[in-house]
Amino acid sequence: GQNWTPTVAVTPDGKVGITGGSIDNPANPPHDQLMVWNLETGKLLHKLPGHRGPVIGLAINPDNKHFASISAGPIVRVWDWAKGKTIHELTVEGKPSAVAWTPNGKELVVGFESGAIRF
Repeated sequence: GQNWTPTVAVTPDGKVGITGGSIDNPANPPHDQLMVWNLETGKLLHKLPGHRGPVIGLAINPDNKHFASISAGPIVRVWDWAKGKTIHELTVEGKPSAVAWTPNGKELVVGFESGAIRF
């Protein structure tokens, strides 16, 4: 079986890491769940379910408080990682393949397999 973490991101201060679930390993969370980690202690802070397909991209907002995730669902979610809650959810048309915040953290950019980019 395959055991891998499809996506990972770290907050700008280096204290928190966010990972996608491991696939094909019953000891680990499903691939449609995110995990928020304290990187200083190794402690799991939150398990964040909610995507309807594999999580394929993560982006930490420069504000160090929020992050975005995309899934093959095709869902884009914005989270408050400290509270472990979704702030926004958007269903998009097409197959998202990448996600990033603009440097000011006010806009989210989603790339698609077709080559399209949407803000």
